[in-house]
Amino acid sequence: MRDEKWMLPNRVTVLSHLENLIEEKSSRQEIADWASQFIRGDYDHVHVKDWPAWEMLSTLAGADIQDSPTQYLYGKEDFEDWAAHLKSAPLVE
Repeated sequence: MRDEKWMLPNRVTVLSHLENLIEEKSSRQEIADWASQFIRGDYDHVHVKDWPAWEMLSTLAGADIQDSPTQYLYGKEDFEDWAAHLKSAPLVE
């Protein structure tokens, strides 16, 4: 168990990873794995300061979901929509 609260990435960091996904600088698997580590964290110690960023982490954890053996459920347009949504979301604690 951790002594400190589990620190989640801030909105800027989440957006940076999302932009890397859009620009194909990072793979879907890399982004999903990165986001999943926070989603699977010790919930007793998670301190969410930015709920839209937290929700985006949950969404990004599924960025590599396939709906068939050769096709992904989400595409570049989805990722761009996610980024626009997060950029326009108010900061809600």
